[in-house]
Amino acid sequence: MKKTMNIASMGFSGLYPENTMLSYEQALAVGVDCLEVDAHLTKDGVVVLSQDDSIDRATDAIGKIRDYTYEELSEFNAAFHFEKGTAFQAGGFNPERFEHMYFQPKREAGANNDCGFQKIPKLESLLRLMRSNEACLIIDLRSRVDAEAGIGERICELIKQFGLEKRCTLSSMNHPYIKKLSSKEPAIRFGVMFMGQLHNAGKYVKALGASVLQNCFIGTDDIANTVQSCLEYGVELYVWSPVKTDVIAYNEYLLRQGVDGIITHYPDRLAPLVADSTGLTITAFQQETGE
Repeated sequence: MKKTMNIASMGFSGLYPENTMLSYEQALAVGVDCLEVDAHLTKDGVVVLSQDDSIDRATDAIGKIRDYTYEELSEFNAAFHFEKGTAFQAGGFNPERFEHMYFQPKREAGANNDCGFQKIPKLESLLRLMRSNEACLIIDLRSRVDAEAGIGERICELIKQFGLEKRCTLSSMNHPYIKKLSSKEPAIRFGVMFMGQLHNAGKYVKALGASVLQNCFIGTDDIANTVQSCLEYGVELYVWSPVKTDVIAYNEYLLRQGVDGIITHYPDRLAPLVADSTGLTITAFQQETGE
């Protein structure tokens, strides 16, 4: 069985403030295979890393990222709410909703309570860090406004500048934009994000010029069908684990199905499962979900 990649969502965001250099460094320290981050453009055209297009949820200020220069953003603490213990609890895995895509997990006992001041980081800073290790990087584009302002083109330039074309994947839910970029930048890896079942997924992704599908699923049939389609068309499949990533049986099921990567807030918990992923059964997950 092939090894499934341990992909740290927003860095080690279960125990450290999401999308900060601290979170990335801690994820790399536990030996993740890949980091997954979110990119936006500032007023002065700097690519920065934040899940949201605003700074309201994570920092000690409010407003849209695109309305600030990077120098202005640097004054705000991206660990502010995490340190204060108000870190956005999600409901865990709910078969009828996708809330694990949008909320950082609530900080648990044992989390680092003293994170200090953390800037909203530049993508450039993370790319520089990536040159000192062998991990891969997925850069997600969330804002159509940023796409229209050319964020994808700017990120491609940075990836090439740092010589990381083979280790970086540029991904988005804006599929027409990915198709446009993939035709212009054949040396860059591209991916698409999708929520729910995507019919004939591998063929669809390939038609966009992409080689990666990031997906979150509900039913086990969706996973099995998509794995098969992606395998047929040579597309890598990365699946978001639920926010409550101690639902071990679900992650074991993903491993058993042979997904190429699991995106998690807790890479330390996923690591032993990945290391010992032979002989897994799906019985526990089927019993838990009734499938």
